[in-house]
Amino acid sequence: MRVSVIGCLLLILMLLTGCWDRIEVNDVAFVMGSAIDKEGDKYRATIQIALPGQLGGSKGGGGGTSGKEGWYIDSRTAKTVRQANSLQQKGISRRLNFSHRRTILVGEELAREGIEPIMDVLARIPQNRLTSLVIVSRGPAVHVLGTKTSIEMFSSESLRELAIVSMKVPRTLKNTINVMLMEGVDLVLPAVNVTKTNTAQGVKSQQTIRMDGIAVFSDNKLAGFLDGEEADGVLWAMGQAKEPEVSIQAPDGSGEITAQFLHYRTILEPRIQGDTISFRIIVHAIGTILENESKYELSNHSHIEAFEAKMKQKIEKDIKSGIQKMQKLKSDGVGFGRMLHTKRPAVWKAYKSKWRQLYPEISIEAHAEVDIENIGSVTKPFARKEKEIK
Repeated sequence: MRVSVIGCLLLILMLLTGCWDRIEVNDVAFVMGSAIDKEGDKYRATIQIALPGQLGGSKGGGGGTSGKEGWYIDSRTAKTVRQANSLQQKGISRRLNFSHRRTILVGEELAREGIEPIMDVLARIPQNRLTSLVIVSRGPAVHVLGTKTSIEMFSSESLRELAIVSMKVPRTLKNTINVMLMEGVDLVLPAVNVTKTNTAQGVKSQQTIRMDGIAVFSDNKLAGFLDGEEADGVLWAMGQAKEPEVSIQAPDGSGEITAQFLHYRTILEPRIQGDTISFRIIVHAIGTILENESKYELSNHSHIEAFEAKMKQKIEKDIKSGIQKMQKLKSDGVGFGRMLHTKRPAVWKAYKSKWRQLYPEISIEAHAEVDIENIGSVTKPFARKEKEIK
């Protein structure tokens, strides 16, 4: 009996093949970020690969990864993105692995031609993460991905952190594809650019990556960029402004007062009268005073009301200017058409085929309700003499 058991165990051990298909970490090149550009009739695919030998402050080589930077950039052109990746693999001794890719940077020229052709290769293989963040660069994306950043080890990581704080709901690959497939709404993606840091005279400036407004699309093609107050207004209307800060001049006298809105809600109301369609954007915002460099006292109830009224006008103005720019670009990034599709399907069915022509002429109103609940621990302008306070 004991001999039979031992014989069975030996037979089972002979059937075990072990880790015949294992891949050692030293044989893998982890892609941290990708940049895709269009050059003529070809695509330029750029990848940023982590060099393990340089991570954690290590100065040694470790399998051919020695160098000053903790990453390596490889860029190739081909008729398709996949062909470019294949060319990259032929020049890299380690197997490319895209499962750690967190950012996908799309160049401006490619975005203007349309991003539909590149979506398949970014999502088809299970190794690709649908949680990767999609960002549009002003100018070629390859220049942005190759920028050395001081705070983060990888430029792709800097892009990721910037994209996360740019909107309430970060624009992942999954979210981007879902919007592209929806009726009555266009893409709005964060935009980035390379700029020099502002330093004092005589101090050497450095290049850095910064958020540079938003990229708005029309029919999945880049229509233009919005920045400053126009971009802020569109994000308010979308309900995607993340903890927005707004500064206005004091209702009485000079000096700026800044408020932050941690809580707000945006409502879109369609209004249909006969053949006329209009919309109303309503924003309910609750704010906190962050800074008061004026001599205006906010502890007074009537003063708070005056400040809220002026802040309301500011938010409404930003929303109107942003929407007007979007209408000129024929980009319905806020989703007014989507609102009709959801709440008034019969109306949407009648106007769907001509929405692109109708949308720029639609009247859109903005209404804000501002409530300042917290003026801070200092009720009066700090370090101001009593006789100076108004």
